[in-house]
Amino acid sequence: DNATRLQLNDGKDAKPAARRQPETAEQKRARIGDKPIASPWDGTYSQVETYLRSIANDPDSIDIQECSPVVEVDAGWAVRCVFRGKNAFGALIRKEQVFVIRLGKVVSAIDWK
Repeated sequence: DNATRLQLNDGKDAKPAARRQPETAEQKRARIGDKPIASPWDGTYSQVETYLRSIANDPDSIDIQECSPVVEVDAGWAVRCVFRGKNAFGALIRKEQVFVIRLGKVVSAIDWK
């Protein structure tokens, strides 16, 4: 096919995206899911806590200290959270990350600073 190819950061070729019709609210909801709701108790998001406990060295040490309000982004719903947890050496560390939630699950976590 004669389509122009683009070089992506990962080294793979891709065809340029075809022009799409604007996404309806129903299509967007089906793609990214409903807006996550913060706990009225402490302002954290259950999706983030579930994700952190699933990857933590010591799941019981996870303590989410604060989370920002959730923001809609193209990939889903983004939220920044500050949390503490024990590393592989047992030392308590503090991290700040942005989590992308799609369809009720964390699909990406990126260090904030």
